[in-house]
Amino acid sequence: MVPARGRTGPCGGPGQPGPALRARAGRRTRRGAGSALVSPGRGPGFAGRALPPGQLHDAGKGVAHDPAQAAACYLRAAEQGHLRAQFDLGLRFESGSGVPVDAVQALHWYRRAAEQDYAPAQHMVGVLLERDGTADPFEAVRWYLRAAEGGHAPAQFALGLRYDSAHGVARDYVAAFHWYACAARRAMRVPGSMSG
Repeated sequence: MVPARGRTGPCGGPGQPGPALRARAGRRTRRGAGSALVSPGRGPGFAGRALPPGQLHDAGKGVAHDPAQAAACYLRAAEQGHLRAQFDLGLRFESGSGVPVDAVQALHWYRRAAEQDYAPAQHMVGVLLERDGTADPFEAVRWYLRAAEGGHAPAQFALGLRYDSAHGVARDYVAAFHWYACAARRAMRVPGSMSG
């Protein structure tokens, strides 16, 4: 296919036509500051034109299911600071969906999203640091704490386990009970909140 002048590719770059993808994604988003698409009710960390096409390639909705193309779209959005794209890229590098498995890259992208106070990413930074036998367990606990304080039930449960088993913190059964109870309350209020 010959690139048409003035048209964009599936991730917003030059190349293949992409207006149908943008129109489809635009039905669920609004224009924010500048030209980036902004999800309704989200702040600037959610800006990124390449995310909706990445989701379409992921789901195979209106385009071929293509994990590698989805990963390229997520990468483009992640580099623009889109925290959900950064988190999704971390998941992809962790699982090998559309990219090679790479724990270092997964941790990098989780950290970028975590630094924007995205609790699921903060939790995953803690998980990956714990998986790495050479990492400081105190650092993992600090990330779990940030996510737990943000109301993330899996991090609250993980923090309870750390206090219960004295892993990365001093043993404290009262703190363990507190975080277990927080996780349980959250799981009861929000079904599926313990799934990560």
